[in-house]
Amino acid sequence: MDKEISQKNEIINLYNHARIKRIGVTLEENKSKVHITGFVTRVDMNTVNLFFDKEPFLLPIQNVVLSFEYNKNFYYSSPTTVRLYNFQLRSIEVLLPNSVWYHPVRRFSRYSPKTPELLKVFIKKIETKPQESTQVNISELPDTLRAIYLALKEENPDLKKILSMVGEEIKRFSHQFKINIFKNLDQISPLERVVYTYKKPFWIADTENIPNYLHIGEKFGVIGYEKYFEMIKKKMAPDVLDKIRQTYISRGILSYLLLPILIGDKVVGAIEITVPRDGGRKELSIYDVFYIRSLADIIGEVLVKSYASSPENKEEYLDVVDISLGGISVVNKNMYLMHTIKENTILKLGIQYKDMELEVRARVIRTNYIPGENAGVSMAMEFLGLEEDGRQLLSKIIKESEKGE
Repeated sequence: MDKEISQKNEIINLYNHARIKRIGVTLEENKSKVHITGFVTRVDMNTVNLFFDKEPFLLPIQNVVLSFEYNKNFYYSSPTTVRLYNFQLRSIEVLLPNSVWYHPVRRFSRYSPKTPELLKVFIKKIETKPQESTQVNISELPDTLRAIYLALKEENPDLKKILSMVGEEIKRFSHQFKINIFKNLDQISPLERVVYTYKKPFWIADTENIPNYLHIGEKFGVIGYEKYFEMIKKKMAPDVLDKIRQTYISRGILSYLLLPILIGDKVVGAIEITVPRDGGRKELSIYDVFYIRSLADIIGEVLVKSYASSPENKEEYLDVVDISLGGISVVNKNMYLMHTIKENTILKLGIQYKDMELEVRARVIRTNYIPGENAGVSMAMEFLGLEEDGRQLLSKIIKESEKGE
């Protein structure tokens, strides 16, 4: 996916670079493909001025795109409008575009496989790990969370130990808890389905009080049985709520929490905490919910790091969008992968097509998160250090997969 420049000062700065370096700029009408080539002579807050060397036979006015190559990238603008032509001065004044997109200059033609199921690309090894993009102020964390976080940030974290530390923290609220990682959505409970659907904590502070079963308006970012009834498309009825209340009381439950474990915006599991009425514990407060949510975030990071430690054992296949002698574009819906691989990560890939197989190193040059129910990641990669034999084999794989032979 191409990257976007949308800040006006950055767009102005980009066209000023093109002006100073006398880079050739193409003005092209978006539909008819009529184009004019020239050089940027002036840029201000509203317009870009171009000097054109050859008078066009047709004058594009609306939906024009400015494009040029600079620093090994190809830049192209959002559609804009020509404001003024001056034939005596050979000058064109164009409204400053709202956005500019860019991608690396492609040196090779790209091909999409005709039978993508036959072209298999998979990760054999992650050779370099990306740098952590965010920093947490350790001093602001509670002592208990600080110890867990520092253990998690070690170069080779002991993931079992960290999960044990998280479990000990949860026991401060209740010994009756479980951590469920969703492997089969057909087997999750109705309340887990609610948490999976709405991606928010399901919380009953005090089971004695009916108002605690509902969180109309989702104050504090928590939900209750109002979302359960919404999910099953039935109306809430006082007698039904009272039956639910009696069930909790008969089971000796003082407080209940079901909290999603998120990776990105994907729910991968849940922490369920039941506080017994006779256990000498207090009911779960909203502050407890916030704290336990931070523990769920740690579990999510543990899952990501667990995957990152040995992705080659997961048979992680990537769906090919297109491929060339220079690189490959793929998509993958594994939520662990999208948090493991970042830009500039070096991968060792396996490429298979029928009886042909090639191993190649590649650098990730772009990643884009795909949100929603089918969350995933799209990645563009460039191949590194292909020897002649490998290049010939890759060329054969590309030609045969493009033809579907």
